[in-house]
Amino acid sequence: MAIATTLIVYFLFISLRDEIVIQNMLLSIFTLCWIYVILIIPIGKENSKFFYEKYLKWAIPIFILQASLGFIQALAGFIGNGSFDLSNGDRVEGTVHLPLAASATFANVIFTYNLMGLILILVPHIFNKKRELIPYLFFGVIVLIMASVVHLILFFVIAIVLSFVLHRPNFRMGGWAWKWIGRFTLIAVPILAITLFPTNIQTARDLGPKILKFENPKAIVYKDLFVNLPQEYPNMPYIGIGPGNFSSRASLIGTGYYFGGFNDPIDLPLLEPKTSPATDKYIIPLWRWISELPWSAGSTLKPFSSWISTIGEFGLLVFLIIFGFIIKKVFMGIGVKNNEERLINFSVSAFWIFFFISGFQNNYWEVPQMFLSSMFGIIVLEKLRKID
Repeated sequence: MAIATTLIVYFLFISLRDEIVIQNMLLSIFTLCWIYVILIIPIGKENSKFFYEKYLKWAIPIFILQASLGFIQALAGFIGNGSFDLSNGDRVEGTVHLPLAASATFANVIFTYNLMGLILILVPHIFNKKRELIPYLFFGVIVLIMASVVHLILFFVIAIVLSFVLHRPNFRMGGWAWKWIGRFTLIAVPILAITLFPTNIQTARDLGPKILKFENPKAIVYKDLFVNLPQEYPNMPYIGIGPGNFSSRASLIGTGYYFGGFNDPIDLPLLEPKTSPATDKYIIPLWRWISELPWSAGSTLKPFSSWISTIGEFGLLVFLIIFGFIIKKVFMGIGVKNNEERLINFSVSAFWIFFFISGFQNNYWEVPQMFLSSMFGIIVLEKLRKID
């Protein structure tokens, strides 16, 4: 059914858009194919407990391993340059990239995203049944701060706070000593972040006003979505320009510049570099300008994100449908009295909030190695709930 729907949608775009790049449209099937994986996973209420136990069997040791390796990588960087600030967090990559030197790739972000997902999945189990693992949970949070992916940390905090306000879980720490340790950690963690990473935090703060004033390349494209693009493509707000034909990862790969950059592009087999007129006009100039900056630009500057790509390529209606889907998952189970279920609802809601708002920053929804394993665990948790 899902594949048939996809084919119908793609044929519709081909018939409506004379200038559509079919190659890039086909690429989008591969960058978004994780959706089909989620749809066919055979998880129901009857086997959710079995899947969760199997998941935990691997998730707990993997979480401890990843957090430990990340800590060692951050510590090695500190020993080498005397600071946890600036680019030291790029070294924190866990098993995604084992060497102590930073890979200068997406590995740091992938590591951080995965660790956040693991934390949320483990929270119900740890606070309900395995409180002796609470110190490891705190340790993982410290490693997240050391990874210093500021925008993801900010999104994660927003997701946790919103989910906590909605579901009000009781994080039972055990004895009075653990309760005070937990309270101390809540106070100490932000102080630790401000102390260890002042430059990174200040950089993030400086970028905020530029986004609001539309002086940032990403903000410029967000403005184009609602001001300039609808004038050039009147039905864009409703159906978009077409999959792989604006700012998605598929579109960027199709340009030939995604791997290697503008100065040293890498030729990919079976692909001829092609761009749609919309990508050429609204994305390429800003992307090229960023590549020529004398420093390495972060994702906050780059003129693309999952939000931009979804609205630009599929239309505002599809984006609103996704938003409604997330809202339904976030609000489901509000008001239940059982604390075990509240903890599950908290983790499920926090994950979906985090997943959604992370799409504001980059084309993260097309990088399944960041979130697919965590999403599988969250879906299992959803099925564990007694509510329908």
